[in-house]
Amino acid sequence: MFFNQLEKRCKQCQIKLTPLVLSIGISKGNISKWRNGTIPTGDILIKLADALDCSVDYLLGRTDVIEVNTKEKPLSIAEQFRELDTSQVAAYGENEFINDKEN
Repeated sequence: MFFNQLEKRCKQCQIKLTPLVLSIGISKGNISKWRNGTIPTGDILIKLADALDCSVDYLLGRTDVIEVNTKEKPLSIAEQFRELDTSQVAAYGENEFINDKEN
């Protein structure tokens, strides 16, 4: 349920899952764990929900209400990613890969 909701919200936000995961500081290896049924920890769920401008309950399939009711706020990570061009996204991913290798 979680992974289906995550994929659905990513499509709605027009953002690919791997860049999203990398942008919030999570290893892309988690994607396959989630695909196989693992539920992320609370702090990761919060980061994903914030980035996708939805509630944790939505990601967990507990509600159909997508958006969190907030006043004006800065651009979500998804919105920021949509504003980047392809070379900027590639450079970010490459930088994250190098950081992962060093750690």
